Amino acid sequence: MAGAGLLLLCLATGSDVAPDAAREVFDSPFLIPSFLFLAGLAGLAGWQAPRMGLLYGVLAAAPFLVHFAAGVIRNRGDQGLWPIGLMYLIGLTVLPVAAALATSLIARTRH
Repeated sequence: MAGAGLLLLCLATGSDVAPDAAREVFDSPFLIPSFLFLAGLAGLAGWQAPRMGLLYGVLAAAPFLVHFAAGVIRNRGDQGLWPIGLMYLIGLTVLPVAAALATSLIARTRH
């Protein structure tokens, strides 16, 4: 739920790259803070239910990944830079995944 809300925030605050183009998530000044917030939430989830581990990190970033994939499919890959956007998004997804994994491993050792 938080990921979808932050995706909407990033879409609303992203700048227009062209008059006829849709807003880009990558141009939002809230993109990196959003993923840092999602990392905190994924870390809390990993702490509360450590058996699920890194799944919480992937679930936190899922709205961004689905939105990106839908855009690439809708445009049929016409934008030649989509692999760079994908790598950037995967790099940002590492933040919540690492937070959820680290806290779940620590919580497992404490219980």
